[in-house]
Amino acid sequence: NWVPDVVGVASYNAGWGAVWAKLGWDESAAGVGVQAGVQINVPNMPGSSLRVIGYYTSNAAVAYGAFYDAGLGVPAVGVARWSILGSYHHQFNSQFGATLAAQYFNGAAYGFPNGWQVEGEVVYTPVTNFEVRAAVAYARTTGFNGTWSGFLRFTRSF
Repeated sequence: NWVPDVVGVASYNAGWGAVWAKLGWDESAAGVGVQAGVQINVPNMPGSSLRVIGYYTSNAAVAYGAFYDAGLGVPAVGVARWSILGSYHHQFNSQFGATLAAQYFNGAAYGFPNGWQVEGEVVYTPVTNFEVRAAVAYARTTGFNGTWSGFLRFTRSF
């Protein structure tokens, strides 16, 4: 009696920005994960935008939730009952953009501590189809010390 997961998305895009909703039904967990968001494009600043995204998970076993480092050690993660993320992306020119984001995770309903994370990211495209991306993040979970992480990635598209 195996039933596949069902995942769907509905969105609307316009010149001012976009709105969307995603739903994932996890058959093995008998639960859902939901994401809904809005993006507002900044007038007279092509490529720049503000985003707010909300997440909800009906139970901790659902594969479509907001996962986070709950201070439990690698590779253990927490699952948030709900989470909210806000970000701002500024496109300085056709080659250089930067993003600043913050997210709060409420995992208490599933026995995980609450947590939050802030992240900064820069993207540089020196030539067509080649991207250099660097990010740094600080995460803190209630009752645990904060952690720093980051990465540097080079992507070539063909």
